[in-house]
Amino acid sequence: MASILDYAKNVGSNIMGGANVLADRASNIFLNQVPNRYIDYRTGRTDPVTDIREIAPTRSTQDILTQGITSNIERKGYDFSKPFSSVVQATGGGGQYGLGRTVDYGGHKLGNPLKAGIAGFTKELGPYWNMLGGSAENQIANILGDYTVNYTPKLDPNHPEVMNIYDEYDFLGKSGEGSGSPYDINVNLSPQMIEKIKRSHMIRRKKMMKDRRATQKGIAQAAMQKKIKQAQDAGGTGGAQQTLQAQITAQANREARERVGRGEARDYGHTQTRSSSGWRSDPMWKGGRAGFQAGGIVDLYRHGGF
Repeated sequence: MASILDYAKNVGSNIMGGANVLADRASNIFLNQVPNRYIDYRTGRTDPVTDIREIAPTRSTQDILTQGITSNIERKGYDFSKPFSSVVQATGGGGQYGLGRTVDYGGHKLGNPLKAGIAGFTKELGPYWNMLGGSAENQIANILGDYTVNYTPKLDPNHPEVMNIYDEYDFLGKSGEGSGSPYDINVNLSPQMIEKIKRSHMIRRKKMMKDRRATQKGIAQAAMQKKIKQAQDAGGTGGAQQTLQAQITAQANREARERVGRGEARDYGHTQTRSSSGWRSDPMWKGGRAGFQAGGIVDLYRHGGF
């Protein structure tokens, strides 16, 4: 019964998740700001864009901003204790940048076809319809592309925390197309969005540190297993085996202390080899907890004496 309920919950969750994605993509279609910003460019707009709804009016488009800024902060090693200014890098489009370029968010920027003329236009039909069809990445890429993020921490009650994104909208591709009037995009992010970026940064940072510790632990365990195998291949017994066991136990103790220091549960791991555990000297091996030798109760049971 429980498994049926769990299955029903999973199905319901997937349906709701899919419905949310479709609803958000529909919002991106109806609130798409790419055509509006291009019309402003062609008609000579001079006032800067200062409202985030003119570049990212939906949850998913704002999520792309969060993703790009968070990725950039991690890549550059910034934190929120001091001011910083950095260029958030997009994928571009049509081979605009080299394959080795580090990017902070994806999305195809139109106006940079792989080939000139009709061949290049045909190559951009797919990304063009994807942008019109609600792709959050493509919409942000075609409004901002690369953009600058500026951050100032809260210095005192009279100087609040500020995060700003800046770009000049010019829609110039490799061929210099556009022939419009460039204007500034200069938007201060809300405190709620700044907090969302900071939370995203902390989550990704914790995961990165956890992955790094797991990698380091895996390397250490592999090295120890190599030592164990070398000792076994060499037929190590007696003092050599005891030394090996002491090394394993010391390593486990160090890891346990580090975990406790980080506030995690103790996990000593496997600290013994089969031969170092003393299994052959155990009383049960010798014939029972009372120390029975041959003919004892264990042997009697073993040979069907009851």
